[in-house]
Amino acid sequence: QDVMLSVSVSANGEDLSMTLLRGESPLQAAYRFVQEHPALGAAVEPGTDQATPMTIQLAEILLQRLQEQETQKAQPPELMASFPVVRDDGAAVNFEHYKGNDVALEAQEFCQVNIPALELGQCVGQLLNGAQQVMLQREREEQEQASKAAEKKVVLEVPIDVNGETMRLGLREGDDSSSASDFFCRSLNLGDQDYAICVSSVQPLIDAKIRDFMAQQQQQQQQAQSGPPLFEIPIQIGDRLLPMAFTLGENPADTTIRFCDAQWGFISTVLQSYEEGGAITKDLCVNTLFSTVSKMLDEMLASEEGIALTDREKLFSIEVELTPEQEGIASRQLSLNVFPGQTAEAAVSAFLNQNGIGDEAKGALMDMVANRLASI
Repeated sequence: QDVMLSVSVSANGEDLSMTLLRGESPLQAAYRFVQEHPALGAAVEPGTDQATPMTIQLAEILLQRLQEQETQKAQPPELMASFPVVRDDGAAVNFEHYKGNDVALEAQEFCQVNIPALELGQCVGQLLNGAQQVMLQREREEQEQASKAAEKKVVLEVPIDVNGETMRLGLREGDDSSSASDFFCRSLNLGDQDYAICVSSVQPLIDAKIRDFMAQQQQQQQQAQSGPPLFEIPIQIGDRLLPMAFTLGENPADTTIRFCDAQWGFISTVLQSYEEGGAITKDLCVNTLFSTVSKMLDEMLASEEGIALTDREKLFSIEVELTPEQEGIASRQLSLNVFPGQTAEAAVSAFLNQNGIGDEAKGALMDMVANRLASI
């Protein structure tokens, strides 16, 4: 039977070849392979027709390699050189040379089809010379691009495991995941199939790193706009302690959302290991942490340190007297603090949230704060 796929498997220090035959499923091939090599154990659980974990694992390896092979087949060959040539009838048509093909055979076929009047050897020689010039120009351009890229500042690094060794891919200003993964995988001098596998594995890692970097940049911008940090506390997520920064006058919900946004790449991975069947969204992160964040912020603001820090950093305060509708209950005298960089809406929303007040007075309070801001 025709062999569709062959995978090397190491068992008990011996390298074995596991094959997938035409018409077989990966599970059938794994079952046959285990039966042919008793040292691997049983192919099915005793007394049942259920495949053993070893058989399932081998089938998954075959399935993954089969999918990689199909992906590679679906990818068009890389165009190495293309330039226009005038045919015998005067029309222009491009001669194209693709990676992996014999350029001399491509030239010979092109000449026979498009320029039969010209002596074959002369025609082929002209095409080979043209292709060489195009590829040399392409090589020079790639070297210039690599030189320019080397001059750009490295903004972040992505650790990538290559055969057990950690290599660091430096992302520079203006890089995207596609060009960075292409450059990295080409530097390893891989064959076409391994290159495609490399790109499909590396690009998602770069995308995740870029997302985390952009979220952290956004967090820093928001933090700069919302006011100076009040304090930081370490939040235990999985096996890491991640810093959460509280800012003066900020709504605890915004603090929690900003933290979940900035750390979502790691947090989502941790949540997936705990949540079975449930949807893994940022809302789950926010809902889980919000009550803890609110409690910590209230405690900090009520402490002597929090009161002193508020007095020192605030832009101004507006005294607000809340008179209850029910008789016999004393009115409340509260301070609406406004910090540098805050808008009227942000300051009032934080004040209402911190004191458990509804939105009925929001419009009037916003007008008061806006008037004070306008006079500064």
